[in-house]
Amino acid sequence: MTEAFITPHSMVYPHTLGGTHFLTGSDSLICLFDISRPGNDGPIAWMPTIPSKRKQMVGGGVGMKGIISAMAINPTGDGILAAGTFSRQVGLYGANGTGESLGTFSIAKSEADRHIGGGGITQLAWSPCGRYLYIAERKSDGVLIFDIRVTGQLLGWLEGRQALTNQRMKIDVVPIAQGDSHEIWAGGTDGCVRVWRNPTHSAGPQKCQWEWKVHDDSVNSVVLHPMGDIAATASGQRHTSRDMPAIDAASPLMEKVDNSLKVWSMPFLDGYVH
Repeated sequence: MTEAFITPHSMVYPHTLGGTHFLTGSDSLICLFDISRPGNDGPIAWMPTIPSKRKQMVGGGVGMKGIISAMAINPTGDGILAAGTFSRQVGLYGANGTGESLGTFSIAKSEADRHIGGGGITQLAWSPCGRYLYIAERKSDGVLIFDIRVTGQLLGWLEGRQALTNQRMKIDVVPIAQGDSHEIWAGGTDGCVRVWRNPTHSAGPQKCQWEWKVHDDSVNSVVLHPMGDIAATASGQRHTSRDMPAIDAASPLMEKVDNSLKVWSMPFLDGYVH
């Protein structure tokens, strides 16, 4: 038997397990680790995302094959894990990711494909009510919205995200104090942050409500403080010599390479609950 390291491509801490366990996603495999156990014994549980040969032979089992590139636990406490792959599939699993498969679906060839594109899932995020799943992809100009009450049903998509890149571009789900209201905040390759309010209240394509310029380079992450009135943005991307040929440190072009973290005071957001 040959021993080999399995490289994780995603990780999540299920809040229902008290912070003592975490899940990792790798090639067609989800593993559960217990951080209270010393040593290097590996995971305490693991679940292949493809059905066993025995189940396939009897015509049973559903699953998905590919690198588990993103995971998210439903915030309502029901223990449902959503896992996504670079091959554009999503699987739902019970018992905080260690239970049975509740269903799988593909996001490829949907109505949104010809509008915003997509080249593999990089982030999953639940709505505060736990009924909808936001799906962010690489090489995509938007964010998909799926209704999980009807597994695999596309509700709509957010347009104009400006994220046609292989870089991971994160989004943030920002709850608002009034009921189930929330917003989606996302950065773009043009240095702007865009905000969509209550995307689940309507179907089809949706444009952002407002945007503002925050960096001189790609904004790969934006998050809001739990108190709601402070935001943080991070920027930067890999630049090659083809992007900036024959320049030196004194060149004005170098000023456009913005690898930075900024913290913003936003008192007008008071009342948001994150």
